[in-house]
Amino acid sequence: MAEAYWKCPVCGFEAHNEAEKMKHMEETKNDQKHKEGHGGEMEGGAKCPMCGATFNTKEELDKHAKGVHHQ
Repeated sequence: MAEAYWKCPVCGFEAHNEAEKMKHMEETKNDQKHKEGHGGEMEGGAKCPMCGATFNTKEELDKHAKGVHHQ
């Protein structure tokens, strides 16, 4: 199976593309553990699951992940 595009830091769910990731986040948005673990991405902020750095937008997080973590 292909390597995961994103892995949920809360439950380990593996998304293989942005659509799967967003579907998971939408489905779990009312779960408190997921809200905290997703770093506020659904509220307009984003937290890097690899190092904990926070960003105002998902685009900034993506730029960080590509540049720092080569993701």
